[in-house]
This record gives sequence, C-alpha cells and structure tokens, in this order.
Amino acid sequence: MSHVASHSTRTTLPRIAVVGCGAAATEFCFPALVQYPGFRHSVVAVDKNDSQAQAVATQFGLENHCTDIQRLPFAVDAAIVMTPHHLHAEQSIHFLRRSVPVFVEKPLGMSADEVTRMVDVAESNATTLMVNNCRRLFPAYRRVQELLQSGELGAIQKITISDGSPFDWNSVSGFYLR
Repeated sequence: MSHVASHSTRTTLPRIAVVGCGAAATEFCFPALVQYPGFRHSVVAVDKNDSQAQAVATQFGLENHCTDIQRLPFAVDAAIVMTPHHLHAEQSIHFLRRSVPVFVEKPLGMSADEVTRMVDVAESNATTLMVNNCRRLFPAYRRVQELLQSGELGAIQKITISDGSPFDWNSVSGFYLR
C-alpha cells in the first residue's frame, strides 16, 4: 500500500527515497534530514512492512511512504539504502540503473561479485555509488584527521585507538539476530 499526498508546497531539496525504516534510519538518517526545511515534502520512507513505513512517516512528519522501490510516489534524485545487508546490492542496482545516486549502509554487498556488479552499473550509468563508512563522519574522528593533516601533532610514531562500547543495536527487523 502506498500513500501519496498532494504536493501543495514545492521544495528545492532533492527528492530522496530512504529505503529501510529500521534502527539506522530512525536513529541517524531521519534525525539528520529533519533539519532541512521542506524535508517532509521531499523524502519518501520505504519499508516492506507498511506499518513500519507509516509509523516512521508519522514520527518524522513525512507526507509520503510506500512499501516497494518500484512504486515510489515520485521520481527521486537520490536513494539511501539502509536495509538488511543481503538486500543492498539488488536495491542499489535498481536505482543505479535509473541513474539515481545511491548512498548505502555498509557493507556495500555480501560478496565481491555483488560489489563488482554494483560498481559496474554505477560506472556504466555515470552515477555515484557511495558506502557509508560512518565513523569517518564522527566529530572525534574528524578532529583527529584535522590534527594529523595540520601537522600540529608533529611526526607520528604510533597511534593506539580504543573505541567501543557494549553492542546494543536496536534492530527493528531482527535481521542481526537470525
């Protein structure tokens, strides 16, 4: 079931399909997107579970949600793929074949063959395919990069990194537990 609202308010924001409405989307993606005025008109929440897509659309004030990337309520300028890992290649290739840039959660694919196919389709359509190596965007990591690039720390002899906490991922679909 798809929900298509009228678009009485036009936006200049790119139209984005967020595919997968689980924990990664609700904890990180949608909270980042809501910072942009007009967001609710330009983003569609896509999840095979209609009640999950609808709940996320309601939670973040979206006008549109649907259950199938083949039945989006409008043409999109970009796709963010945040589904269980085994779906990344198929869903990304769907958009790449239509020359829609794709930002996909890690891992990019489940095998070297899948990743090669994804890259080949992206290249043949001159379209961006980007994997979310999320830690590089964390403020602490960016600060370390700035310090290293500036030379402020001098000659680096050794780097030891301790990073982590108990694993506590709130998987909506449960695919981590299968």
